[in-house]
Amino acid sequence: MRVVITGAAGFTGRKLTAVLIRQGQLMGAGEAPAPISELLLADHVDFDAPSTGTGSITDIIDAYLKDAA
Repeated sequence: MRVVITGAAGFTGRKLTAVLIRQGQLMGAGEAPAPISELLLADHVDFDAPSTGTGSITDIIDAYLKDAA
């Protein structure tokens, strides 16, 4: 599952990112847990994305700029 977090540099965004990295999965109501394959982090300010050790974290703005070049 790919997850997008907007406001990733803010207080709530950083906390949410840390929890999702630690859990490694999401579960909807009545659904089986789905592993998180990628976190897409976005914010209007520059920030250092955390390291997961596994999986993939992408700064969505960097990915957009690479595609536009």
